[in-house]
Amino acid sequence: MTDKLTHAIQLIKSGDNERARPLLIEHLKTDPKNDRAWVWMAAVVETAELKQECLEEALKHNPHNEVARRGLAALGALGAAPEPLPAQPAPTKFEAVE
Repeated sequence: MTDKLTHAIQLIKSGDNERARPLLIEHLKTDPKNDRAWVWMAAVVETAELKQECLEEALKHNPHNEVARRGLAALGALGAAPEPLPAQPAPTKFEAVE
């Protein structure tokens, strides 16, 4: 995790969203696929619409991000409960590794 993201998370946890927001923006400019940063950005934006956009962006980059899925469910964007992740197919055979 980068220093900016770490510092932003510390600021959010201390209740200083105003100072955290620009750090998250800077971080996302350099690492726009960072799903964890998108989830934290959802915590500091002002509107439910922006929160939803941030959480959807997180899931776009990591469909297994449970925090983003729960956040969308809480916003009503996934319905009453998060949709289950697709089951992974079982292996059809096992091969010995030499």
